[in-house]
Amino acid sequence: MKAKQAKVSVETAREVSSDKTLRNKAERERRLREKNSNNTKKFIEERKSAALKQSKERERLKKIHEKQLHDLQREIDHGLELYNTAELEYKLCAKLECFV
Repeated sequence: MKAKQAKVSVETAREVSSDKTLRNKAERERRLREKNSNNTKKFIEERKSAALKQSKERERLKKIHEKQLHDLQREIDHGLELYNTAELEYKLCAKLECFV
Protein backbone atom coordinates (compact mmCIF):
# COMPACT_ATOMS: atom_id res chain seq x y z
CA MET A 1 0.00 0.00 0.00
CA LYS A 2 2.82 2.41 0.85
CA ALA A 3 4.56 1.67 -2.45
CA LYS A 4 1.33 2.39 -4.32
CA GLN A 5 0.90 5.65 -2.44
CA ALA A 6 4.50 6.67 -3.15
CA LYS A 7 3.96 5.88 -6.83
CA VAL A 8 0.83 8.07 -6.92
CA SER A 9 2.74 10.94 -5.27
CA VAL A 10 5.56 10.72 -7.81
CA GLU A 11 3.09 10.54 -10.70
CA THR A 12 1.26 13.60 -9.37
CA ALA A 13 4.49 15.59 -9.13
CA ARG A 14 5.47 14.51 -12.65
CA GLU A 15 2.02 15.39 -13.99
CA VAL A 16 2.09 18.88 -12.47
CA SER A 17 5.64 19.59 -13.63
CA SER A 18 4.82 18.57 -17.21
CA ASP A 19 1.50 20.46 -17.36
CA LYS A 20 1.85 23.22 -19.98
CA THR A 21 -1.33 25.05 -18.95
CA LEU A 22 0.29 26.23 -15.72
CA ARG A 23 2.12 29.42 -16.64
CA ASN A 24 4.36 30.23 -13.70
CA LYS A 25 6.04 28.58 -10.75
CA ALA A 26 3.46 29.83 -8.24
CA GLU A 27 0.62 28.18 -10.16
CA ARG A 28 2.58 24.93 -10.37
CA GLU A 29 3.33 24.97 -6.65
CA ARG A 30 -0.31 25.77 -5.82
CA ARG A 31 -1.57 22.94 -8.04
CA LEU A 32 1.01 20.53 -6.58
CA ARG A 33 0.00 21.44 -3.00
CA GLU A 34 -3.66 21.00 -3.95
CA LYS A 35 -3.08 17.57 -5.48
CA ASN A 36 -0.83 16.47 -2.60
CA SER A 37 -3.51 17.52 -0.14
CA ASN A 38 -6.11 15.48 -2.02
CA ASN A 39 -3.73 12.51 -2.18
CA THR A 40 -3.04 12.76 1.54
CA LYS A 41 -6.75 12.70 2.34
CA LYS A 42 -7.22 9.71 0.06
CA PHE A 43 -4.24 7.88 1.62
CA ILE A 44 -5.55 8.49 5.14
CA GLU A 45 -8.95 7.09 4.15
CA GLU A 46 -7.29 4.03 2.57
CA ARG A 47 -5.31 3.38 5.74
CA LYS A 48 -8.40 3.81 7.92
CA SER A 49 -10.39 1.37 5.80
CA ALA A 50 -7.50 -1.12 5.81
CA ALA A 51 -7.24 -0.85 9.60
CA LEU A 52 -11.01 -1.35 9.91
CA LYS A 53 -10.91 -4.44 7.69
CA GLN A 54 -8.00 -5.83 9.70
CA SER A 55 -9.84 -5.20 12.95
CA LYS A 56 -12.98 -6.96 11.69
CA GLU A 57 -10.93 -9.92 10.48
CA ARG A 58 -9.12 -10.09 13.83
CA GLU A 59 -12.44 -10.12 15.70
CA ARG A 60 -13.82 -12.80 13.38
CA LEU A 61 -10.77 -15.00 13.92
CA LYS A 62 -10.94 -14.39 17.66
CA LYS A 63 -14.54 -15.66 17.74
CA ILE A 64 -13.61 -18.71 15.67
CA HIS A 65 -10.68 -19.51 17.97
CA GLU A 66 -12.83 -19.14 21.08
CA LYS A 67 -15.41 -21.52 19.61
CA GLN A 68 -12.71 -24.02 18.67
CA LEU A 69 -11.23 -23.81 22.16
CA HIS A 70 -14.67 -24.37 23.70
CA ASP A 71 -15.28 -27.39 21.43
CA LEU A 72 -11.86 -28.82 22.26
CA GLN A 73 -12.45 -28.42 25.99
CA ARG A 74 -15.83 -30.13 25.64
CA GLU A 75 -14.22 -33.06 23.77
CA ILE A 76 -11.51 -33.39 26.43
CA ASP A 77 -14.13 -33.39 29.20
CA HIS A 78 -16.16 -36.00 27.31
CA GLY A 79 -13.06 -38.20 26.89
CA LEU A 80 -12.23 -37.94 30.59
CA GLU A 81 -15.81 -38.84 31.48
CA LEU A 82 -15.59 -41.93 29.26
CA TYR A 83 -12.35 -43.03 30.92
CA ASN A 84 -13.79 -42.48 34.40
CA THR A 85 -16.91 -44.46 33.51
CA ALA A 86 -14.80 -47.29 32.08
CA GLU A 87 -12.65 -47.34 35.22
CA LEU A 88 -15.72 -47.45 37.45
CA GLU A 89 -17.23 -50.30 35.42
CA TYR A 90 -13.96 -52.22 35.60
CA LYS A 91 -13.81 -51.85 39.39
CA LEU A 92 -17.41 -52.98 39.79
CA CYS A 93 -17.13 -56.02 37.55
CA ALA A 94 -13.80 -57.15 38.98
CA LYS A 95 -15.41 -58.57 42.11
CA LEU A 96 -15.47 -62.34 41.98
CA GLU A 97 -18.42 -63.88 43.67
CA CYS A 98 -18.50 -67.50 44.62
CA PHE A 99 -21.68 -69.25 45.69
CA VAL A 100 -21.45 -72.61 47.44
